[in-house]
Amino acid sequence: IPAVKQFILSTDLETIGHGALEGCSNLTALIIPNKVSSIGYRAFYNCSRLSSVVLPTSWSVCPTYNRYYSGHIFDGCSALTRLDIPDGTVTIPAYAFEENRNLITVTLPDSIVTIGNSAFNGCTNLGGVDLGNVHTIGDYAFQNCSTLEDLILSDDLRTIGKNAFKGCSALTIPNIPPRVTSIGEYAFYGTLLQDITIPSGVNSLNQYSFASCPDLNKVTIRRNVTSIHANAFKDSPNLYIICYNGSLIKRGDTGEVLAQTYVTPEQIRAVSAFCHQNDLYLQLYDYDDVILCEQDCEGLRVDPDLAVVGFREIGDYRVHPDLHPTPKMLIVEREEKVSARLLELEQVFPDLSFCQSQPWLIEVMPKTAGKGLAVAKLAEIFGVKQEEVMTLGDNTNDLPMIRWAGLGVAVGNAVEALKAEADYICTAERSLGVEEALKKFIL
Repeated sequence: IPAVKQFILSTDLETIGHGALEGCSNLTALIIPNKVSSIGYRAFYNCSRLSSVVLPTSWSVCPTYNRYYSGHIFDGCSALTRLDIPDGTVTIPAYAFEENRNLITVTLPDSIVTIGNSAFNGCTNLGGVDLGNVHTIGDYAFQNCSTLEDLILSDDLRTIGKNAFKGCSALTIPNIPPRVTSIGEYAFYGTLLQDITIPSGVNSLNQYSFASCPDLNKVTIRRNVTSIHANAFKDSPNLYIICYNGSLIKRGDTGEVLAQTYVTPEQIRAVSAFCHQNDLYLQLYDYDDVILCEQDCEGLRVDPDLAVVGFREIGDYRVHPDLHPTPKMLIVEREEKVSARLLELEQVFPDLSFCQSQPWLIEVMPKTAGKGLAVAKLAEIFGVKQEEVMTLGDNTNDLPMIRWAGLGVAVGNAVEALKAEADYICTAERSLGVEEALKKFIL
């Protein structure tokens, strides 16, 4: 009914169905009664002259049998360039304004705390939005908002969903709010982030969270982060990645391997026999960032990496017919026995390198691997002299790079063995210790 210019909706109306006013191309303004709690797929699709909408404070998108037939409520409303969300609204519903490509400005009241999944997905002309009180940003919430540039995030923000800002190619933010505890996969993929600090509540960085960020040149990762997916920063050209405790060095942008070394199958079988004899759990890794274990068991569950990567059972290492080299191995031991076990392993396997990365974890690497050698390799790539390098650490697996660098720094919470060999010991702990050292020696 293209000729209809005005609809007066009953104040008792509760539901607007799928395609209810689709194609009303002369409709210019609409007041949706506050009792409306559900609006259907393409309800106002191609209402091309609709420029003013008053929304209810609490509503959702009618579900359909297929996710791809959800939302698109205002798709094709080419005159609808501004939305003022009414006071009292707490949640922007999932799929609410998906594919509203002409939307430029959205004004949110202070009452908004949640942006639903795909709420503004595909709003390619959205220029800015103030999320100053939002606690949760859902999956795909602003995906492909390619002109989104001005973004204000709340200090109380807790969750950034997967793909939340993927494809927001103009977006840059000063930093990630400090109370964030979860950053989904692909969350900032393809954005213009430059210098970020991972908040203290975030424990793992998921796949492609900060991938393809061409301007990303500095990432501060606090001690609380226990797992970083191999592709978390993929295709970010200004970053280099040292992983597996120095066994692998690669570029952040292309994934090009610059240096790698590994434990041989023969060494794996020998260490496996030792672990079987002493009732110790042993796991391997492959270069696709998957944990390998003989079988699922309690020992596997103590590895922080399991939060972001998968695992594969391959059976008894000692008799496995097609055992491949591994960049490192991991042994689980009781905390009170780790020190003695380390000494024993070094005596039994002089051709391997061992270090403690957690109170209960012993890492096993090739003799030619280690953070010291990895840092030396990167310094060579960048043309930086040894005496110009500063390294910072907190545990015994950091000893090689502390010893190698021109200035080795131990943060305040470092183990005593590391402090004993450091050139400088910070007063502050963890990331604050890093800040202290940077201000004292670099800035």
